[in-house]
Amino acid sequence: MRIAAGILILSLCACGGAAPEKPAADPALEIPALAVYVTNENSGDLTIIDAGKNAAIATIPLGKRPRGISVSPVRELLYVAL
Repeated sequence: MRIAAGILILSLCACGGAAPEKPAADPALEIPALAVYVTNENSGDLTIIDAGKNAAIATIPLGKRPRGISVSPVRELLYVAL
């Protein structure tokens, strides 16, 4: 996880059908192939939801007022505006 110029960059896992990997935020966290990423502006974090089970699997603290998510063209990074 890196922060550069007000943009938080998270490494995405299991993008494009690849096998799940472990993100920098929590080495023990397994991200499913079908995951939903949601920013929570009031609490200042990002929730990862397992869409197959319809359950939150992790919440990652980000900083003040995260909003807006964009995925890199190669689907390896998730950009979050802070």
